[in-house]
Amino acid sequence: MQTVLLVDDDPIVHWVLQQYLGKAGYEVATANDGQEALDWVQRRRPDLIILDVRMSHVDGLETLKALKKEDATKAIPVVMMTVNADQFTKLESELYGAAVFMTKPFSPNLLLSEIKRLLPPVA
Repeated sequence: MQTVLLVDDDPIVHWVLQQYLGKAGYEVATANDGQEALDWVQRRRPDLIILDVRMSHVDGLETLKALKKEDATKAIPVVMMTVNADQFTKLESELYGAAVFMTKPFSPNLLLSEIKRLLPPVA
């Protein structure tokens, strides 16, 4: 089973995506901020990371930069999400290596199709 690490400080987003992606066959792990996510990836490697841009402590862009600097984590696809989407944030996300940039509210179907595009099926 492929693992998706969801990094967001909103418990409703955690619940919705755990239910939706779980039904689609993914294991969903959660972290509440960037530092918690960085600690998590040191113990275990997810197949994909969904990362909110605006969070307390360590935000999504700082987390993305840290992930893409490390050889062990730079190949993990990252989907960036944010409520306050502006062109600068989108460009920054792409510059630092995000595979996809989405705005909230988001379509779970669109998110799932992007995940399927980024992750090859497991045999």
